Amino acid sequence: DYAARPEFTDPEILRTNLASVMLQMAAIGLGPIADFPFLDPPDTRTIKDGMSVLHELGAVGDGQPGTRGWLTDTGRILARLPMDPRLARMLVAADENACLDEVLTIASALAIQDPRERPLGKEEAADQMHARFRNDTSDFLTWLNLWDHVSSERQQRTSNQFRRMCRKEFLSWRRIREWQDLRAQLRRVTRDLRMHPNRRSAPPDLIHASLLTGLLSHVGRKDPDRHTYRGARGTTFSIRPGSALFKASPEWVMAAELVETTRTWATGVAPVDPETVERVGTHLVRRTVSDPWWDAARGAAVARETTTLYGLTLGTDRIVLYERVDPEVARDLFIRNALVAGEWETHHDFAVANAERLSEVLDIETRERRFDLLRPDDELAAWFDARIPAGIASSVSFDAWWKEERTRAPDRLMWTIDDLIDPGAPPIDERAFPRVWSYGDVDLPLSY
Repeated sequence: DYAARPEFTDPEILRTNLASVMLQMAAIGLGPIADFPFLDPPDTRTIKDGMSVLHELGAVGDGQPGTRGWLTDTGRILARLPMDPRLARMLVAADENACLDEVLTIASALAIQDPRERPLGKEEAADQMHARFRNDTSDFLTWLNLWDHVSSERQQRTSNQFRRMCRKEFLSWRRIREWQDLRAQLRRVTRDLRMHPNRRSAPPDLIHASLLTGLLSHVGRKDPDRHTYRGARGTTFSIRPGSALFKASPEWVMAAELVETTRTWATGVAPVDPETVERVGTHLVRRTVSDPWWDAARGAAVARETTTLYGLTLGTDRIVLYERVDPEVARDLFIRNALVAGEWETHHDFAVANAERLSEVLDIETRERRFDLLRPDDELAAWFDARIPAGIASSVSFDAWWKEERTRAPDRLMWTIDDLIDPGAPPIDERAFPRVWSYGDVDLPLSY
């Protein structure tokens, strides 16, 4: 068996995520990672995964991969933080959300091995000790409770007393020390980057929103028929039994890590709502808009929108303005339904006059028992399209333009009878269908 083993273990570059390596190479300007002369070139699949992570974090744009121009402003900051890009992204967001102090504690805890120990044969006693720090709503907030405890105990005890306390409470003294040192180092780095820790305690929703910026591909929605979660790109995972949310099973969760053993387990779990996921991951969300129609109450064309993130449906049947999706189609719907058909709530004089002219033409068609007198809707829509500036696709934008235009040309949008009658239609015979019938001194109006 020994002789059959490889002579050397695989280099780490072949076994790890390359997002951090690619980020540093781009910051230095070493060019595309695929062109760099590594002794052991990484697999194209790991390169692709690394690029996917950087895009998820908003660290790179559309520039040439591997160059400084490839990095966004966020990416340049992440390159200066000495930690995993996912955790670094949390710190950048925490500075913006005024919760840097709490996220420094959580991110540094996620960067090290869990200091909570469960010795063989003493699992129940260890779980009872660790339960004091548990936050029933979030595994991430549990880290804050543990940090407050060890910080308070460290100040009140000598070094030896603190070690004994850690041993008694099933905590690894070395990992606690590593946690403290790492947090202090990150605190100095963030200060150099002009990030400012908050002085007041931050609400949990801001803390979780900041953590979510680094965990967008670790979001999952509960399967209604099973005790599992549907994750990004078709993955399926379950909440680890030791989590505070194992029994609660919220509909949406985010996980600090997805560990694959016999199953895929989510560790470090917190609930999250799809609205927050959509807001934080707006650069990754795919929007599908369908079935546009005219909404007279809104005075604009609207449609139904469905949003997804890595295959997870965040929202369905949301009503959105179609002008933002397809301005040309929205403009056409506005002209045809509002200006031609009159399906809108308006007070403009030309709309009242046009309705009267249209009624006159329809009355002539009724009197003459014909249906070929009025111009087709396409021609009437083209008439308005030629008289209204481009970019107007709703009653709001129209009112803003017409407010000034009507003072210069009040008759610009008023129809005449000739505008409405199709020039190719047979002429009108007014004698065959009189409007008044006279008998002696009496004139009787006629209707048809």
